[in-house]
Amino acid sequence: MAAWTSSAILQGHKADVLSVAVFPDGQHVITASEDKTATIWEVSTRQVTSTFHGHRDSVLAVAVFPDGSKVITGSQDCTAKIWDVRTGLELKTLDGHDDDCKCVAVFPDCKHVITGSAQKAALIWDVSTGQIVTTLKGHKRCVLSVAVFPSGQRVITGSEDKTAIVWDIGTGEQVQVLFGHLRQVDSVAVFPNGEQVITGGGDGTAKIWNVTTGQAVHTLEGKRFMKSVAVFPDGNLVLTGSREAMIWEASSGQLVRTLEGHKISVSCVAVFPDGNRVLSGSYDQLARVWVDYNKMAKVWAETDNKVALHVEAKKTREREHHDRVHRSGWRHSR
Repeated sequence: MAAWTSSAILQGHKADVLSVAVFPDGQHVITASEDKTATIWEVSTRQVTSTFHGHRDSVLAVAVFPDGSKVITGSQDCTAKIWDVRTGLELKTLDGHDDDCKCVAVFPDCKHVITGSAQKAALIWDVSTGQIVTTLKGHKRCVLSVAVFPSGQRVITGSEDKTAIVWDIGTGEQVQVLFGHLRQVDSVAVFPNGEQVITGGGDGTAKIWNVTTGQAVHTLEGKRFMKSVAVFPDGNLVLTGSREAMIWEASSGQLVRTLEGHKISVSCVAVFPDGNRVLSGSYDQLARVWVDYNKMAKVWAETDNKVALHVEAKKTREREHHDRVHRSGWRHSR
């Protein structure tokens, strides 16, 4: 049985943490805040490695490029910005939103990003030029959330109009419209196989959907609202952010674990690439890293064993070298 526990508290923002993301290396995370900044943290030390200043209002959304070289932030100042992780410099400002840039995501090719805003559309941008290449129109109210399918050929958007829409990027057409939430769709995420998606709504539920049929497979009952959703790398578990962060079994829709620790509601969640850790951000101005202790204990044990074997192998090589030198010296003396 999983034994999840809080392993790190990331403290430093001066206002609500509104969005979080994990880097591909699993060693760093980024948090976005109402304090107008986005911050990169080294998980092991809990230390800040970079802080991005430049937005004139709250940073509502953040996403990491798949190669880990850049991040994108979306802000209440009606812009999205692309940043260089190594230098901390702003590379591009994406102007074109008539209102708040509420959500961002990156395509697998790292050449395109997508943003959603209060203008009822999702915009796909060319990273190199900073220009809009596609506009996806169909929602009747604000686009609040967006996610890209693993293939990079489809995206899903969630809206204040209570629907989520799956789009074909090649044609710009709607593949599926998902009806079922009673209030806005605050968050969306795609399963690794691309055959299922999960949505989180202001009605206090998260729904797992079959993309082909457009039918809800499971409805997960949360508390108050489901502000954020994420899927584990193997697709077997999902993570939701509500009053607390909650882990669910995807196949059955059963609650596995509630992660209690934040003083106020959880605003955002993400899963680490190893699937053994998750990240949550909250209106309490903190982000927390949670670890499945049982799984990580095995990893740590294997690591310790590898280190022990390495040390023993090194000692063996040193003994063999010493013996060779000794034998060579003995023969020379004769």
